[in-house]
Amino acid sequence: MQELPGEVYLATLHLAINRQGVVFLWPTRGLGPDGRDNDYWRTAREAAGMARVGWIKMKANQSLRAYEIFEPENRNIPELDWPAEPFEEIVRTGFPTGWSIAATIR
Repeated sequence: MQELPGEVYLATLHLAINRQGVVFLWPTRGLGPDGRDNDYWRTAREAAGMARVGWIKMKANQSLRAYEIFEPENRNIPELDWPAEPFEEIVRTGFPTGWSIAATIR
């Protein structure tokens, strides 16, 4: 990271699924290497925490310089099928062979 300032960042990868059943990896940024944060990063982390227990929708609000987070009014959204593959395997499929991936799986 020190050799490529501004080009790489630390992120937490979240396994996510949309209402169409498309599974994807959602990276949320932590604090910058200088300890700084911003409201986009902070509200994305907040949304990821909320999404652990239910559906959410997030929308960028440029005037706030943050994401707005919405919970559905209709709580009867059906659950979708999550992939059977382990998270580690899903992460590996998202990166080309030969890449170095440092990850801590929680």
